[in-house]
Amino acid sequence: MSWVAIDRAIRIARHRGLPADLPRWHVTRFIAPTDPRWLSTPDAIGRELVTDSLVHRYDPAASPDGLDGDEGTFSMCSFWYVECLARAGRLEQAQLAFEKMLT
Repeated sequence: MSWVAIDRAIRIARHRGLPADLPRWHVTRFIAPTDPRWLSTPDAIGRELVTDSLVHRYDPAASPDGLDGDEGTFSMCSFWYVECLARAGRLEQAQLAFEKMLT
């Protein structure tokens, strides 16, 4: 639902004279997928939350939830991780992670 609001905000901004070729992340003040500040995020996810290309939602050792048992990986997080890698231009790494997810 929030993407609809962002899309409408972009339309309004363009209607008021914003250049049509301005990247979406600039209009919404999101960080660019190749910005060094952003690139540290998938690096940290890869180090701390990825197990054989599958991504955990969180690390129960770092943030105990009080539940018994181990935390499994979360498919949606894995897809988002692949998307982040691809948008950052890390296509080989994204493709490998995606293909491993499918196995």
